Amino acid sequence: MTPAEELTAAADRLNELVAKATPGRWKLWGMEVLADIDGTSNVDTALPVARTSHEAGLRTFNATYIAAMNPLVGKALAEWLRVEARRYAKHPPNVQDFFAGDIEGEERELDYCVRIARLINGSRS
Repeated sequence: MTPAEELTAAADRLNELVAKATPGRWKLWGMEVLADIDGTSNVDTALPVARTSHEAGLRTFNATYIAAMNPLVGKALAEWLRVEARRYAKHPPNVQDFFAGDIEGEERELDYCVRIARLINGSRS
């Protein structure tokens, strides 16, 4: 799989996940992650996404992280990966240098994008 294909596959995967997720910005309210589906920040109209246990600490941090990585973030990340895939397809770096890690500037940015794509795709970066 070429780097452009990896980037596109990751964007496709994120878009599939976003389509199935509860829409809206997610927020931590008390012990629950709720989706603010109408943009009012009203807990009465929000939809539950995830719950934490009554243990403070790590699980609260996990819930805060889950809320931060809501579908709006996933959609933006998918769009960015798709832009980078098109950029790579138009101007691929020297493949030998790319896979050897001997790249600079814009090519280094692409290297980071491919690493992210590989993590999303479930392969090692």
